[in-house]
Amino acid sequence: MDKQLMRKQFLALRKAMPAEERAKKSAAIQKAILQSPAYQNADWLFTYINMGAEVETIPLIEQAWRDGKEVAVPVAKANRVMYFVKITTLDGMHRTKLGVYEPDIPMEEQVFPTKDTLFLVPGSVFDRQKNRCGYGGGYYDTYTETHQVQHTVGICYDFQVAPAIPVEPFDRPLSLIYTERRTIF
Repeated sequence: MDKQLMRKQFLALRKAMPAEERAKKSAAIQKAILQSPAYQNADWLFTYINMGAEVETIPLIEQAWRDGKEVAVPVAKANRVMYFVKITTLDGMHRTKLGVYEPDIPMEEQVFPTKDTLFLVPGSVFDRQKNRCGYGGGYYDTYTETHQVQHTVGICYDFQVAPAIPVEPFDRPLSLIYTERRTIF
């Protein structure tokens, strides 16, 4: 099966999940992340702000602030240009044409991940070899390659983990994947 078809099928399954089931599974994933050494040892949490049926990240963001961690979220521009900026509140976010919530912070204020950064990555489908298929833009693969991000963590619902997905030369495997049922190392 090709990536486009896999992406479409898995996103349809995710979208069809009832909201209460999504919230329950998101809470289990959040708990696993918060209990992990990767989170506990991190100075920074680089994460997306969930949209639609994605695993919910806002509770993680709020907990990171309570735990004294810095939080950065992405701002995406044309041509696979993505940068991360520090946020201290969820106020003032705007929705892009693609439906993504972003802060209105210029590229001049970008921050960069360090070896002690926990870097959460969204996706449409993942596999047991820690590969991921995103949404087709190549933003995360480009960013993590360019900035040599050390600790990339995929978060998804367990049904989004396929036995294998097609891999292309520019795809970068993750460090690990959290689902509501397991951690894939």
